[in-house]
Amino acid sequence: MKIAHVVTYNSPDGAFGGPTTVAFAQARALAEMGHEVTVFAGGPIASPQEGRVGDARLLEYPARRLVGTTGFAFMASPSMYRALRRKIFDFDVVHIHLARDLVMVPASLAVLRSSTQFVVQPHGMVDRPTRFLATLIDFAIIRRVLKRAFVAFALTETEQETLIDLQPRARVERIRNGINAGPSADACWTADGPVLFMARFHARKRPDAFVRMATLIRASDQSARFLMVGPDEGERELVTAAIRQSGSQDSFEIRDGVSPLAASRIMASASVYVLPSVGEVFPMTILEAFAAGIPVVSTRSLGIAELCEEFGAAVLTDGTPEELAAAVVRIRSDRDLAESLTRGGRALLEAELGIRQVAKKLASVYEMALEP
Repeated sequence: MKIAHVVTYNSPDGAFGGPTTVAFAQARALAEMGHEVTVFAGGPIASPQEGRVGDARLLEYPARRLVGTTGFAFMASPSMYRALRRKIFDFDVVHIHLARDLVMVPASLAVLRSSTQFVVQPHGMVDRPTRFLATLIDFAIIRRVLKRAFVAFALTETEQETLIDLQPRARVERIRNGINAGPSADACWTADGPVLFMARFHARKRPDAFVRMATLIRASDQSARFLMVGPDEGERELVTAAIRQSGSQDSFEIRDGVSPLAASRIMASASVYVLPSVGEVFPMTILEAFAAGIPVVSTRSLGIAELCEEFGAAVLTDGTPEELAAAVVRIRSDRDLAESLTRGGRALLEAELGIRQVAKKLASVYEMALEP
């Protein structure tokens, strides 16, 4: 099959996060299965560029924010829209990584106006609208896209219900994110590494809760170090101020977003990965921590909380700094617990979250979409 994947943004610092990581992983796996795969993405570039994502083709187009300096709602890429309108008939099926931004909305319209079959995957980005503009976009475009899509892929039961509420005629199926786990890294764990936060500095990720957690840990463990890595989406100033007020500036390091390769290396060097998010749908960084062989601490509101508990893959908390701190202290002082968690994470990846399993499901759905 000739398959196109369309995602909002790709950048060296991984600023768009999980949806781009997922789109690239799916494209690589589908190409390895023998399909002809092309990924369309906006990017921080001055002119269109062509590259590779494994065996898949990558076409990148200039994208820029029309309003504001952070976030992606007002990111636009007219050249990608024009390219899609020209090239759309070259593909058997299009996979839209759906969002309400000004890259994906026009891209969705280009696909909607064609006769090409398509599926959509919102990654939790098409949630219940809380702003008038989101409601307007849903009414004018997103509902039409969901109705015409052969399948809308949902990561969790909550997302499935949200999509059906938005468009009762949508054909919604569940899918999981997946990752290529690579070789086992269990033996690499060390309690001496930093406690890691690696995510966008966005209110949804709660980096301020990580800082408050770190302050509590330092009260009992002066040797603990904390590394925060990610692009700023409005919370960096708040975080740096909280670190100054904590009186433990010497124990913190903050870095901007990094490339996927650098992110893997950072993950592998950490003692614990902490994601304080509440309501996170299916965070790829947790899967990456499982693959890196480091223990994970997060919250019970995770979309994969039940799987994590079933496999003993993470310590899940109520998200308060106190519970997060207690979990981190327990892991760093108990090698048996840490290694049990890394084994659980590895088992979960291999049993449920392998990218090959995801790619096989996608290919099966694409083939059904093409049946006469």
